[in-house]
Amino acid sequence: RPKVIYCHLLEGLAVGLKAFFIAKIVSFWSYRPLLIFDTQGNRAEEMKSYGMTSNRWLLDIFNGLEKFLLRFPDRIFVSSLNYLKKLEESPDLKNKVEQLTDGPSFKLRKSPAGQREKINSLSKIKKYFSAEDCLKIESWLNESKFIAIYTGSFDRSKGLSDFIEKNLSRFSEKNKVRFIFAGSGQIQRKDSEIVAWTQKLNDKNLKTILSLANLGIDPKPKTSTESSGKIINYMAAGLPVLALKSPNTIFFAEENNFLVKKLEDFKSEIVKAGQNQEQIKIIGKKNIARINKKFTWDLQIRKILAIISHR
Repeated sequence: RPKVIYCHLLEGLAVGLKAFFIAKIVSFWSYRPLLIFDTQGNRAEEMKSYGMTSNRWLLDIFNGLEKFLLRFPDRIFVSSLNYLKKLEESPDLKNKVEQLTDGPSFKLRKSPAGQREKINSLSKIKKYFSAEDCLKIESWLNESKFIAIYTGSFDRSKGLSDFIEKNLSRFSEKNKVRFIFAGSGQIQRKDSEIVAWTQKLNDKNLKTILSLANLGIDPKPKTSTESSGKIINYMAAGLPVLALKSPNTIFFAEENNFLVKKLEDFKSEIVKAGQNQEQIKIIGKKNIARINKKFTWDLQIRKILAIISHR
């Protein structure tokens, strides 16, 4: 007699429903566990954005399947504000859907990293960069260059390749701006003296890699139904955020960060940020405080326990 069956993602809900009905059957319908569904976004939209399929028939099947399965949970948690608003449009779902965000992947910083700490951080993670890129970053730090960072998947759906195509060529060595791209996946790299790369990224080294930077960038399309895990981590590391303006990014980063209407605006915003170092530090401190107030794992867990305790 499980008190709660907690299902993660659409396939988890399919498995959870089997467990749910087994619990009811073996109790001869005298017991009903609480069924909770926890998801990020619409499965068909994710399949399409990741390039898994563009077959309209297959996507319609998954949309229909998801619509059918969503009838059963007692509570639905979603991490994406875009997807939350979409589900709230349904009269049958609006009273049982709630946002449950990700928390940071590491312990919150107390304040943004200073220059000495940045240099010390590099010495701890040299092995994650090639020798050439490590020397680049070391010289950038010694020369107080303004470093913008992207962390996460290099998949096309995340927007990094679009950012590179539309913005990177507009920077040169004469600019004080430099970039670190850290993540995993396939992407066409372009040799550049203003970019350092690493694909060795995990929660263990993420905080240290982020401490090298002055600004976190998230070029994910504004139509994405995914959440903003990287924005949470940028803010937890004391970095200002540059992203496309959408209900999702406004909810997490608020308007005091650098939110723009189109990807082509990233260049001017990065330059502007690099020219306002004091403002950057102030925004970084505010971001740490905002994460601590609204987006820690403890706060998200309390939401779940509050629902379970009223069962």
